[in-house]
Amino acid sequence: MHFKEAFPKMIVLMIGVTIFAYMGYEHVIANGIIFTGAVVNGISSEYYLDIIKNIIMSGLGNYIGGGLLIGLYYAYLNAPKSSK
Repeated sequence: MHFKEAFPKMIVLMIGVTIFAYMGYEHVIANGIIFTGAVVNGISSEYYLDIIKNIIMSGLGNYIGGGLLIGLYYAYLNAPKSSK
């Protein structure tokens, strides 16, 4: 957040996501990259349903955990103060 322009912020975020995916953490972004690589390299079609279930479940977990629980908490903390 120390950068004033958008381009350096995008570069920093892309580096972080790339490192995160490279390390192979269980996350939608990392799974998307790993599963795409597996499909491109000829994974057996019997695993496609498992891949789809994994992406859906980890996506729901990220939405509930990060989007709702943490997001709502930060929205509460950053709510405008009422002037009474």
